[in-house]
Amino acid sequence: MNIVKENIDELNALLKVKLTPQDYQPQIEKSLKDYQRKVQMPGFRPGKVPKDLLKKMYGKTIKVEEVNRLLVENVHAYLTDNKIDILGNPLPKMENSNGIDWDQPLEYEFLYELGLAPSFDATLPKYEFSYYKIVADDEAIETTISRLRRSYGKMINPEAAEAGDVILGQFQELDENNNPKEEGVVHSTSVATDFIKDETQKNKFLGLKKGDTLNLNPKEVFANATDRTAMLGITAEKDETLSPNFLFTVENVNRIELAELNQELFDKYFGAGVANTEEEFRAKLKEATEKSLTTHSDRKLYDEVYEKLLSDIQFSLPEDFLKRWLMATNEKQLTREQVEAEFDKSKKALRWQLIEGKIIENNKITVTEDEVKEQAKLDVKYYWERYYGANGLADEQLDALAKNVMQNKEEVKRIYDRLYDLNMLELFKTTFKLNEKETTYKEFLDLTKNNSK
Repeated sequence: MNIVKENIDELNALLKVKLTPQDYQPQIEKSLKDYQRKVQMPGFRPGKVPKDLLKKMYGKTIKVEEVNRLLVENVHAYLTDNKIDILGNPLPKMENSNGIDWDQPLEYEFLYELGLAPSFDATLPKYEFSYYKIVADDEAIETTISRLRRSYGKMINPEAAEAGDVILGQFQELDENNNPKEEGVVHSTSVATDFIKDETQKNKFLGLKKGDTLNLNPKEVFANATDRTAMLGITAEKDETLSPNFLFTVENVNRIELAELNQELFDKYFGAGVANTEEEFRAKLKEATEKSLTTHSDRKLYDEVYEKLLSDIQFSLPEDFLKRWLMATNEKQLTREQVEAEFDKSKKALRWQLIEGKIIENNKITVTEDEVKEQAKLDVKYYWERYYGANGLADEQLDALAKNVMQNKEEVKRIYDRLYDLNMLELFKTTFKLNEKETTYKEFLDLTKNNSK
């Protein structure tokens, strides 16, 4: 086998691969023997089908498979051994495969287009950024306490609905005579009274009891089409022809009875003995809230560094190659016009991937399998404590639950990516000058909204 790379320019190259019968014939013979052992054919004992007959029936298919396998393996090895950094994958030139005579033991030449990764410097400059320390003010603490009391409250079924209750019931579409419409909408769902924006419409639901009925127009109660179709379980097309007459029948009323602000709640949330008075609970809550809010500060810093580096580190990409590669490899069979319309987003993502990769390489950032396993355990521990109140899970329980997480390849990749992001963030924090500014969460949200406009 002979592989030669011809540079077209700094970002594009052509790979020529020549295969001789000596390269692929031994593999074909080996595959034919495997077929002979496995194939079952009437009139022949297992493993005794003549090789010539198999060659006549399957020879071309086997040859194509083996040649393609050799190409993939050897092209990959060539790129790796010669440290050729490419974007995407080698793109076969389709015109060179037309007219190949697979029936003859000939020498074949295959051509691949390569999009070469650009060379650039990703040394981190001496930037300065604002870093926001978000403090949990009294309003934030009260909001958190209200959420916790609701989360740890218990469900009751009052006689009549009040504001904040959730009403379970059935919507039924009626005709102009207020009779059930033939093939009309019938859908059971739950209606959160706080979800109804119009006060006049909301008041119609207040005071309803189990078994009560209410005539209504869904488009008046739920003005937003997306909310309305979800509530009625219908499509957007069905919504266009919806009757203005509906009957809502109450099946039950649900209400969350808020948990008391007492030791039971303190222990459920923080664990036994962590906070023994309301004052201690509020102090711990403030500490925990501010710790959790650092993720917002970190995200803002990361986003600002991201945009700054994308703006300042300039390099070119083999754009025409990448567009053709996207068209050739996308499962949705994109047109050139579709690729052009979305290419700026794809290019931005690829540019960041290259910059990020260079920063990781320059700063020797690594994430080990053991670190991923440990993070999986922490994730499991947080989830079970946060949503099930299962404090103090034994190590063997955590290990078993984390092992299940590690079986999910997509989840493992997400953990790897998250840990790399955290390591990158730590690098940014130690490399750049950060000017700390104290702010409340509300002020921080206003700031981020203004910056996004």
